[in-house]
Amino acid sequence: MRLSPRDRRLAADYRSIAQLLAESTILQADARGTPPQQYRFRFQGWGIGLNSKGEIAPRDEHEVIVELGAAYPRMMPTLTWRTPIFHPNISANGIVCLGGYGTHWVPSLTLSELCTMLWDIIRYKNFNIESPYNRDAAEWAR
Repeated sequence: MRLSPRDRRLAADYRSIAQLLAESTILQADARGTPPQQYRFRFQGWGIGLNSKGEIAPRDEHEVIVELGAAYPRMMPTLTWRTPIFHPNISANGIVCLGGYGTHWVPSLTLSELCTMLWDIIRYKNFNIESPYNRDAAEWAR
């Protein structure tokens, strides 16, 4: 049976995530679908979140849901942050902005590269304070 280009890409992404998981000490993942079209990524490492009182506090567990919609990889995946995080480019309800990738998504960006970008978001190595989803976090980062 011949796979569609999308199914070949989903299978390639699955293999790249399996490789990343084998090499990583900070990433865990669950995948849904055959081939997977949804991932739950869990990162173990220092970042900034909000505690139960809504105060800025260190956080070492982060969870993101990545949904590879019907138009993926032509269109960017849907990213939803599930754990409380304090970041200029993540809204209060967990919607993630990847900066220029939001409007200029490139299908060649692999899912494992996207995981690296998410890890950089956690560590504040990837943020944009000029066009924030969270103005308080942007002011804090400034």
